[in-house]
Amino acid sequence: MQRELMKEFMRSFIVDTEYAIIDLTNVFSYSKGMINAMLGHNTENIWIPQINLILIYSLDKLQPVYFRQVPGSIRDVSSIIRTVNEIHAEKLVLIGDTLHSDENVRELREYEIDYVFALKRNSEYIDYALIIDNKRKFEGNFVFQKRFIR
Repeated sequence: MQRELMKEFMRSFIVDTEYAIIDLTNVFSYSKGMINAMLGHNTENIWIPQINLILIYSLDKLQPVYFRQVPGSIRDVSSIIRTVNEIHAEKLVLIGDTLHSDENVRELREYEIDYVFALKRNSEYIDYALIIDNKRKFEGNFVFQKRFIR
């Protein structure tokens, strides 16, 4: 019941938001009082109790409009998709430094959630057919630190 009241309250901030971005972050905690802090791994692959936070930020209002707390053991896009469904938003962009699998990318595309994040070089979503001649020119891309960015 309390979660439903929180969702209703936060949805009021989303009204008239045309574009929003999603940010994912985690908070590590050894506190005994945080029941959602569950074992999850950080970027160094160290397993530690943590809570994952999903923050939705309005680009129109320049402010956070929604957040959701997720147990630290959940590390896939299902929590993002559930959050998007919870708020009934249409134009969201997920921004992240990494997304851990091509399966996650397929799910984001299936639910028509736009995203910006780094891909592994062997990702099936990188079209290396864009390389023209032997000059490694990419049309519609740019070079940053001697690497092509799409």
